[in-house]
Amino acid sequence: MSGPSISSGGAITVDPDELRAAAQRADAATGVMTDATDALLHAAGIIDSACIVGIASDGADLAVRTRRAIDEGNTLATDLRNAAIIYEITELRLALQQPGADADAIHERIRDLFSGFSATAYLGVLQSDALIASWRGRDSRSLIGQVFRGAGPLGVSAVAALWALQGIVHATRRGRIAAGTMLHGSGPAVTVTQTRPPEPARAPASLTDAFSRIPNSADDARIRIEKYEMPGGENTFAVYVTGTREDSPTEAFDGESNLELYFGNQSASSAAVAEAMRQVGVQPGDSIINYGYSQGAMITEHLAMDPRYQVEGQYTLGGPVEGEMGSDTLHVAVRHDDDPVVLLADGGFPGQNGSSDSMVIRDTAHPEVTAEDAGLPGHSLDRYLETTRWADGSDDPRMNAVREQLARLAQAERVTAYEFGAEREPRS
Repeated sequence: MSGPSISSGGAITVDPDELRAAAQRADAATGVMTDATDALLHAAGIIDSACIVGIASDGADLAVRTRRAIDEGNTLATDLRNAAIIYEITELRLALQQPGADADAIHERIRDLFSGFSATAYLGVLQSDALIASWRGRDSRSLIGQVFRGAGPLGVSAVAALWALQGIVHATRRGRIAAGTMLHGSGPAVTVTQTRPPEPARAPASLTDAFSRIPNSADDARIRIEKYEMPGGENTFAVYVTGTREDSPTEAFDGESNLELYFGNQSASSAAVAEAMRQVGVQPGDSIINYGYSQGAMITEHLAMDPRYQVEGQYTLGGPVEGEMGSDTLHVAVRHDDDPVVLLADGGFPGQNGSSDSMVIRDTAHPEVTAEDAGLPGHSLDRYLETTRWADGSDDPRMNAVREQLARLAQAERVTAYEFGAEREPRS
């Protein structure tokens, strides 16, 4: 089990451009050492001509050692550039699997990359295959290993059940939602009411601050919407949607809604979000940014693909599905390797999904095998917020896109927050 990481997509955990930048830094360092070596040899020559015994040989020995370091630096730079090529080739091969991919352009780029590969093309393909195979099994390895260690005599049966679940999800092509896919049906009747009067608010200061606004307490709120009145006169709306709540006759965010959403149907909870948006005044063409947890992630993934809205950002915690985002949407998925709900997404999309700044943030929430595992700590909202706190403090340049989006919201002239409860209407 590894520590937290930020990647550009499901299968890629390293940014090829960052590897190339590191290679350039290695080149610069070897350049400095080359100049230093030349200066040493020149100085040793001067000293030798002055017949100062012993000092000249010391300078020459040091020059030999620096030349050896220069060779190692050049090797490092070459290895970094080769690794960048392998990662980019892997990204491109995965991009070929995406609907609407420009196969001719992708194949041309792959050929260009192989032409500059200092190792054999065959080795590059093998290493790319290994990366793809590692991605396909990553979501299940940590979880299944933990279940096996912690379930005692029932470990083999529990592991078999998880493998079967993952196999069914993959065989039925669930978990990944193609662009343009809409929820079917009209959904059950729901009553959506404000749980408190509208109140002034401020833009979130961080990713964790934003996710913390998802309703998660024992009160009646299920949905939060913030209206940002921007200086240019346009409106932007932030939509926060809770996860599954305990089943009750009137609960809109229950297990029944979970099943309906996962199989592509409107649910009481998705109908509630649509009604809350209507009450706040969200109009076609408005900009929206979504934050969803668990069941709320399923709802907002579909919402983010709705062509009626300009979706600037789509953020999820522990999502059981992943929708195919447009190139204008910053998509940020936070996943725990020991979260069984994440298995339902079948790994999500293998390549980068959404804008060029989109990313996947991963961690293992509870690596120890204890009795606490029975409570599914990997799916806990509180544990997910610990992971986002790590991301907020990360110096990974991909986080800058998140910060820039929040900074734009902070420019709003007025922010108003609304919170809503949702109840199923009695079944006839």
